[in-house]
Amino acid sequence: MGGLLLCIVYPLLLNAQAQSGPQITSVQPDPLVGSLDWKQITIQGRGFEEGFAVRLHTDGVVDTIIEAPDRLTYVDPRTVKVRAVFGNEASTWSAQVIHADSIRSNVYSFSVEAPAPQVNVVRPLRRSQDGEAFKVTVQGATLCPNSTVQWNGEDLPTTPIKSSPESNAVTIGLEATVPPTMVEGPGENAITVHTPPPGGGTSPPTFFTVTAQPFYQTTWFRTEALREEKEKTERQAERLEALDEARSRLFQDLSHELRTPLTMISTPLRTVQVDAADALSDEKREMLAVALRNTERLEALVDQVLKLSRLETGRLSLEPQPGDLVAFAHETTRSFEPMAEREDLRLHFRADPEQLPSVFDPEKLRSVLDNLIENALHYTPDGGKVMVRVERTDEETAAFRVSDTGPGIPEDDIPHLFDRFHRGEDAQRCRSDGAGLGLPLAKELAGLHDGTIEVEGEPGMGSTFTVLLPIREPEAGPVDGTGEGDIVTDRAETPVVPDETGERDREIDPSESENSDGADDGPGSTDASPTLLVVEDNPDVRTYLRNQLSDDYSIQEAEDGEEAFNRARAESPDLILSDVMMPDVDGVELCRRLKDDDALRDVPVLLLTAKAGEEAEVEGLDAGADAYVEKPFSMETLRARIQSLLDNRAALRDQYRDEVTMAPSGVSVTPEE
Repeated sequence: MGGLLLCIVYPLLLNAQAQSGPQITSVQPDPLVGSLDWKQITIQGRGFEEGFAVRLHTDGVVDTIIEAPDRLTYVDPRTVKVRAVFGNEASTWSAQVIHADSIRSNVYSFSVEAPAPQVNVVRPLRRSQDGEAFKVTVQGATLCPNSTVQWNGEDLPTTPIKSSPESNAVTIGLEATVPPTMVEGPGENAITVHTPPPGGGTSPPTFFTVTAQPFYQTTWFRTEALREEKEKTERQAERLEALDEARSRLFQDLSHELRTPLTMISTPLRTVQVDAADALSDEKREMLAVALRNTERLEALVDQVLKLSRLETGRLSLEPQPGDLVAFAHETTRSFEPMAEREDLRLHFRADPEQLPSVFDPEKLRSVLDNLIENALHYTPDGGKVMVRVERTDEETAAFRVSDTGPGIPEDDIPHLFDRFHRGEDAQRCRSDGAGLGLPLAKELAGLHDGTIEVEGEPGMGSTFTVLLPIREPEAGPVDGTGEGDIVTDRAETPVVPDETGERDREIDPSESENSDGADDGPGSTDASPTLLVVEDNPDVRTYLRNQLSDDYSIQEAEDGEEAFNRARAESPDLILSDVMMPDVDGVELCRRLKDDDALRDVPVLLLTAKAGEEAEVEGLDAGADAYVEKPFSMETLRARIQSLLDNRAALRDQYRDEVTMAPSGVSVTPEE
C-alpha cells in the first residue's frame, strides 16, 4: 500500500515542480570589489534548462539580461554559471534565471562584498613649521571609492584616486587632508583605511613619525622665492630694456646734436666753394674739397648711427613704391663716378634683363647699395675695377652683385663682417677709416625688404657682395629706365642738390635764389623786401642765416618759440624759418600755435631741424608746416625752398585779390517778417 502511494505522489510532485519553474537557492559570488575584470558567479537551485538567460540587477547601477552563450554555462538542472562585471563598490545584487519559454525563477538577492582594505604605500609626511594643513596619500590594491582615511582613529575628508577618468574606474589610491590641529607635534601617528559594509572593514594601522618640514621647503617659502625670482627677472628685463632705450636715445640725441655743428661746417664751406672759388688757388680749392668730402663722410656716419638706432627701436619702416630696379641701381652706381675717377678706378655696370619692375623703398635700398659700392671702392687699389650687376635669379628674386678686385676677405673674417664696429684685417689698406657701421646697416635695411646679403671672397681674389631681394610686381604703371652699358667715369654730370624735403634729386636754378625782384612783398607794401622771421636757439646758426639771407630779405630774429610767436603777432612776417629742437616752446609747438591763430595761420612755416627721419617730418607736417629741411642743408636749396613758399603765397594773394564779388541787379529782396 505504501509503495503504491509513493508511485502515485512522486510524479505529482515532479509535475508540480515543473509547473512552478526554476528556483534559485543560493549564489556564490566570486569577484572582489576593486576589479573591472569579468568574474564568474555560480547559481544553484533546481529546474534549470539549457538555453537559459540570467538577469542581474543592482539599484541605480545595473539592470541587464545576459544572453550571450560565451558568458553562460549550463552544468546540470541544479547548477548554472554566469560571467559579469560587478564594479568596484560593495553593493547588493539580485539574480533571476529565465528559460527560453520566458518562465522566470524567483529573484534571489546576494551581496558583492568589499574586501578588507590593505594599505601598501603611504607618501612620506613632512609637516610645515607654520602649522598649515598638509596632504597624505595612501595607495593599495583593495580600496573602494567610499573608503575613508583615518588619522589616529578619526575620519579625514577623503578623495579617491581613480585609474582613469571613467566613472567605473578602479580606485588605486586615496588622498586626505590632515588639519594642523590633529598633529600636536612630532611623534608616532597611525593611518588606517576604513571601508564600510557589506564586507570591508578597517586596515591594520601604519605607523610613522611626522617630522617638521624645514622652512625653506615649505610651500609659502618656495612660493615667495619663486615670486621674488620672477620679480628679479622682470626688473632685470626692465633695466636691460631701459639701457637699450637709453643707448638708442643717446645715439639719436648725439646724431641730432651733431647735425647743427655739421651745418655750420659744411654750409659755409659750400658757400665759399661757390662764391670764392675763382679767388682761391688750386691748392686752396683742393684743400676746400678735401674738407667738404670729409664733412660729407661725417654726415653719412651720423645718418648711419641714426638709422641703426631707429632700426633697434622699431621706428624705421618701409615706404615702398613701384620702380625699376635696374634703372635705380644704374642711377645709384653713376653717383659714384666722381669718386671712382678721383681714385683712378674703373666702375662698370651690367644688367640682365634691361628692366626689372618691382616695389621697394628707394631711400633705404639706396643706402644698401651706397654702402656696398662705397665699401668696394674704398678697398680696391688704384687701377682696380668695381663691377655692379643686376640679375634676376628666378621668377621671384632679384640679385644685386657688387664685385671688386681688392685684397679679398679672409675666411675667418667673413662671419664678422656684419658685426657693428668690426673692421677686417685689411682695414689698414682701406682709403677711408670707417667706423664699421656701413655693412651692418646695409644688412638691416635689406632685411626690412625681406632680403639677405651674401659674401664671397678669398685673399688676393677680390670679393663679391650679393643682395637678394624678393620681386614684388607693381600693380600698374609703366617703369622707365634702362640698365645696360658701362659707366664712363669722365662723363660730365649735372649738378644735383639733395632736397631735404623729400624730393631726392632736384636741379636748382641759381637764378631762383638770386632773383628777389619777384619775391613776395610784405603786407601792405609792393617795394619792401619780404620779411623772414628766423627762429633759432643756436646763435651761430642764427647769425649765419641772417648774413646769407639779409641781401634778399628783411630778417627778424627770435631765440625760441615763445618769443617768435609774440614777434609774429606784432610784426606779421611773410615767412617763418624755425628750428625744431628748442627749449621751452619748440618748432612743432610754435607751428601749431601759428596755425591756430586766425591772423597768422596763412603765414608759411619752414621747419629747419637736426631731427632726421620720417617720424620727425610727419610730426612737423602734421603740425601744419609748409616745408621741412634737414640739417646739414645747402643754402641754394634753402633759398629755393624759401622763394618757392613766398611765390606760392603771392600767387594765392593775387588770386584772391582778382576775385570780384558782383552784387546781383534787378533783384529785390523782401525781408522775412
